[in-house]
Amino acid sequence: MTPARRRAALRVGGVVITASLLLAVERCGRDTERIAPQPTETTHDPRGSARITLPIPHQASRPRESHPLPILRPAAPRTGAGPGDRSLHGLVAPLPTRAGPTLVAANDQSPEAAYAASAAPASPPPGVQEPTRADSVTAPALLPPQAPSPSAAAPVNGPAATPGSLQSLAATVIPREPLLGLAPPPGVAPPPAAPSSAEPVEQPTSANDNTPIAAAEPRAAPDATNPGPAPPPALTSAPATDLASPAAEPSLNAPYPAQPPAPSPPPAEPEPPPEPAAGAATPATGPAAPIVPVDPPRPAASPSPAALPGPATAPSPALGTTSAGVLDQPSSSPPPAAVLPAASPRTSGIGAPAAPLTGFSDDDELILEITTARRELNGTIIAYTQRGIPYLPLGEIARFLDMAVTVSDDGRYATGWAVDPSKPVTINLREGTITVDGQTRKLGPDDAVAFDGELYLRADRFADLFPLTLTTNLRAQSVTVQTRVPFPFEQRLARETARDLLKSRQGRRDGRSFTRIATPWRPLELPLADVELRLASDTTRGTRSETDLRLAGDLAWLTARSFLTADSQRGVTAARLELGRRDPDGGLLGPLGATAFGLGDVTSTPLAMGPASVAGRGLYLGNGSLERASVFDRIELRGDMPDGFEAELYRNNILIDTATGPENGQYRFLNVPVEFGLNVFRVVLYGPQGQRRETVRQISVGDGRLAPGELVYAASAVQKNRSLFNLQGRDYIPGPDDGALRATADVQYGFSSGLTGTLGTAWYERFGTRHWLATGGLRTGLAGFAVRLDAGLADRGGRALGLGLARKVAGFSVTLNHAEYGGRFVDEVRSFSDQPLRRLTELAFNGAILLGGAGSSFILPTNGLVRNVAFADGRRVLAASLNQTVPLSRALQLSNLVEFNRTSQPLFSTTTQLRGAFDLASLSRGKTQLRASLGYTLAPTAAISTASIQIDRRIGDRMTLTASAGHTFEARQDRFGLSAIRRFDRFALAFDAAYATRPSQYSALLRFSVSLGRNPLDGRLFLSPPGLASAGAVAIHAFRDLDGDGQPDPGEPPLADVRFFAGNESRATDAAGNVLLGRLGDGPRTSVRIDSDSLPDINLAPAVEGIEFAPRAGHVHVQPFAVRPLGALDGTAFYRTPGGEKGVSGVIVLLIGADGKPAARTRTGSDGSFWFEKVVPGAYAVQLDPGQAQRLKVRLAAPVTVTIGTDGEGERAVLHLVGVEAEAQEQGPGTE
Repeated sequence: MTPARRRAALRVGGVVITASLLLAVERCGRDTERIAPQPTETTHDPRGSARITLPIPHQASRPRESHPLPILRPAAPRTGAGPGDRSLHGLVAPLPTRAGPTLVAANDQSPEAAYAASAAPASPPPGVQEPTRADSVTAPALLPPQAPSPSAAAPVNGPAATPGSLQSLAATVIPREPLLGLAPPPGVAPPPAAPSSAEPVEQPTSANDNTPIAAAEPRAAPDATNPGPAPPPALTSAPATDLASPAAEPSLNAPYPAQPPAPSPPPAEPEPPPEPAAGAATPATGPAAPIVPVDPPRPAASPSPAALPGPATAPSPALGTTSAGVLDQPSSSPPPAAVLPAASPRTSGIGAPAAPLTGFSDDDELILEITTARRELNGTIIAYTQRGIPYLPLGEIARFLDMAVTVSDDGRYATGWAVDPSKPVTINLREGTITVDGQTRKLGPDDAVAFDGELYLRADRFADLFPLTLTTNLRAQSVTVQTRVPFPFEQRLARETARDLLKSRQGRRDGRSFTRIATPWRPLELPLADVELRLASDTTRGTRSETDLRLAGDLAWLTARSFLTADSQRGVTAARLELGRRDPDGGLLGPLGATAFGLGDVTSTPLAMGPASVAGRGLYLGNGSLERASVFDRIELRGDMPDGFEAELYRNNILIDTATGPENGQYRFLNVPVEFGLNVFRVVLYGPQGQRRETVRQISVGDGRLAPGELVYAASAVQKNRSLFNLQGRDYIPGPDDGALRATADVQYGFSSGLTGTLGTAWYERFGTRHWLATGGLRTGLAGFAVRLDAGLADRGGRALGLGLARKVAGFSVTLNHAEYGGRFVDEVRSFSDQPLRRLTELAFNGAILLGGAGSSFILPTNGLVRNVAFADGRRVLAASLNQTVPLSRALQLSNLVEFNRTSQPLFSTTTQLRGAFDLASLSRGKTQLRASLGYTLAPTAAISTASIQIDRRIGDRMTLTASAGHTFEARQDRFGLSAIRRFDRFALAFDAAYATRPSQYSALLRFSVSLGRNPLDGRLFLSPPGLASAGAVAIHAFRDLDGDGQPDPGEPPLADVRFFAGNESRATDAAGNVLLGRLGDGPRTSVRIDSDSLPDINLAPAVEGIEFAPRAGHVHVQPFAVRPLGALDGTAFYRTPGGEKGVSGVIVLLIGADGKPAARTRTGSDGSFWFEKVVPGAYAVQLDPGQAQRLKVRLAAPVTVTIGTDGEGERAVLHLVGVEAEAQEQGPGTE
């Protein structure tokens, strides 16, 4: 035997063994069905090679049960079997008999490979009856092999089978029933196959097929990393067909005739493969892929699957599906023709274009998680795969991304846009076209398919239609959406972020508006007290004891603030008292509508030009905003500061000024400039033992114009530098005009939105002489500048005229002021002097400089001031300062302050000074903090003036050690310091020691500090770390609200370890559910909110997330915080159609609270279900998102309301969606 005959014999033997095994397994599977014996008839092959036993159909036939073993694949169970074959009921729609039998693949072989492997002849041999079913097949006897032609192997799909060849062997193996969509229609011969190679080529299987696997083991959807099980070696490959030509349209689109035509005798010789049409696209070659048969050309009158009318005529099983995903019954006569050429033939195998999709099976279904790239949105969708290609639902994704795209005509028509209405997209499966930006082109055969009322589109085609990219990961079962332009949902999130930012700029740091709570004044309450006891010893005064006492609280329906300091050597050295009120809402003194008033030790109000603000005993009154100022204003910040403390002033986290010691027991930052927008001022006090206190004030700065009709006034009368009790220390040095009276009044009125007028007057004493002054001015805007114009008149011929301009320039807030003076006009506000002026120019700028390129840029905050003052006596002063802060790293910050001063005076020489200081500070909140300073002078001589360093080391959470060292170069003096502070639960204890050389000096100090008051929750006195008396506080009781009334009742348990935030404070409740938060400020509103994550149960939520109130010094506001069990609510959204209701996915559902605002938002899942969790008990209305409902042209059939009880149980919501316009649901070209 020749080698060629030996190889042929081995092939034949392998095929026979494989067929025998398959038939044996089929027999075993069918024997378990316990079906009654059926009458049969036997026919004989005239070639004597086979005996074929055929069943006679009868009424008792039924579908086979599922079998776990590999078997011959049956068709998927479908409804609507034809009346001519009752035995197929529940399996497949009736198919006409075929001209040639087909070898059906095993479970893991695709139908394309199975069809290629069977390669049946065009017609049966003479004398053989064509079977419709085969319950048993007898394998033929082994035929003598024939040597293949040396030029080409015999074509498997040729028009005739040569006796003894592989075709004749395959022709004797009859499937139990025809496989849907594999065999060509009767009477039409398949195109000749290309010559196969001598050795079989192993091809990978396709991902899925159109025939379900009967009870097969579940297998994962194939992807790039999981191609699926390998199929048996394919016998041949089919030639490529140009799908763009109607003549080459696959026969899957043509309905099979009711009866097959009479078979024609096969030609003697096989026909050669047809040449590709001119201009036809050449299929791309690539790695081995499943061999897909290409059906012969169909008649011109055969319609495409998308062109078949829906309810008018039913397509054949190979053409389409109904809205329920069930195959339609074939029509007795084909409908009118409509050709669907493909734009570019995609291939599913080597040299074979993909067959058009007609639907999906249950094995193709996938549930995928869909998320946006930044996870703003997430949900699930139902998708399908075919040949390893994912198909995603266009309608669901459009609703998920809020795109204005609607799907109609049972999934065959879609139209709309993603972002821009001028760029619509239309997909018409009936015509097989797609229109993008007004350009229409043909769809590919596997680009889209209508299935179950939805339009499924290839995942890679979304990027061609919309400005987005879908990344599908079948292994992770996820779809990620990456938008290329801002989509509607991103625009909505941007608007919400902008609104939150606006709220934060208006003074609410957390960007949320909470319920405002009133805090009424009381006739008398026990004040809060800050007490500090010191035992001191130093070189100058020896050993002594000292005491500081600060009291604040309600007295006579006013807020009382007092301060007293004394020591054992000099007695009481200072005492101050102030009574008054502050209300940010302007509800004080009835018709006056004042926001603040006070008497006692107060501060006077300044004018636009003239007398400056001073402190002393007196009174003040005004209705101006406590949190608003003009960009032209200069503000003053004052407060109590004990001896030995230092103060730093920060504006928007930038250091702008320092104070090295108290002045009459206070820190004073005068004439502080402001900038446009929100100004957050922080005054940080540093004690010698490492104490740290911080006061925060927020001021919104505008251009000084008022709303039309708004009236703002301020008035004050003060005796300069004279306290209410007239107590001064022994070391007090009186200043000029101490005890002099000063009275001021100022009125502003908004004439229109663009013009505001001001009037002011002052009466004051200077050097024992009384003076008066009057001012007037305008505030307006011009060419983007804020404009201020002021004029003043004073006694003794004094006059002044000033102009101010302010604007944002390149990120800097720039203010320019210039004034001309005549006579003996004194302007303390601008010159910081009590001497008459001639001219003054001032330029101030605040902002940040961006340095470096992309990836290495950093921000350099910069503040500068230049002043040129000319006095009436001929003296001139030119002063300038520049302060810059450089972030060296995340942990270090370097600041440099440079100051220049040049003074010239007639008959005296000009003096010039240029000095500065570098400050290095650590920003991290680690255990070690560093502060270093280096002072220097550049003029008149360059030298290093001072150097110092301070290191703070935190030991645990309550103890801090501080070591410092410094050197003054001019005096050659060294300084050393060591201190420690220990914070206990109720007080603080500190020790400080310092030593200096040249001359030798020492100091030692022991401090005990504590705050004390009465807890209004339980009425008991308490001790606390110091700092409570200078600001307001809030006492909170957290409890589980069982009856939903918002108030604690007997039997409602407290909640421990629940954290609350207020200002810079954050603490958790104790076992009784109580917590006290202090240091909340004095006057401006602040918010208190609960940390929901700290609740003991995820199904608990606060009745209100937070409150907003105006704290006042010494007062403890009591606030119960009710916590309620959260509820859950579920439901389903159905869409009404003429055929009934079905769940609709991707619909945005809103839960509207009693206040008319959305309380929750969600989307329906793939089956229309939705879920709200963590919902506060109450009554709600369930509504559709108005924007999406308008785009989809749907509405609720009736209003839906639900109630969630205090036990967390909620009603189920069922939403019935209907179309706004009936014709909107029936639109789409081609609909009849």
